Amino acid sequence: WGLDYPPLTAYVSYFFGMLAQKIEPELVTLHASRGNETPTGKMLMRYSVLVCDLLLFFPAAYAFLCSFYPVHSTTTPPQPSSSSSKRLLGIRAAAWFFILLNPAFILIDHGHFQYNCVAHGLILLAIA
Repeated sequence: WGLDYPPLTAYVSYFFGMLAQKIEPELVTLHASRGNETPTGKMLMRYSVLVCDLLLFFPAAYAFLCSFYPVHSTTTPPQPSSSSSKRLLGIRAAAWFFILLNPAFILIDHGHFQYNCVAHGLILLAIA
């Protein structure tokens, strides 16, 4: 399938292209694969984005939020029953929920298979 952007997704597309060639070679045959919309191809493309989300973007978003909303400081011992810790955990959970349900990721990555979540996941990991 075609490659739009970002450049890092070329490696991700290459990996999933190699996998597609083993499962259904017609999906990646040059020129002949244009317009190929088999159920297997659709499922492979959808699951490829979900795998990238589960393995990279979801954990990276959580790691970023853990560093952005720390439950306890490094200078005092953790106190799990404090109300501020519970509040921060609630804020972290809500923020993670909103990041994962971002319409841009759902519509673009899961609709056009551009693997933007791979680049965004690496950015979040770098920031965390």
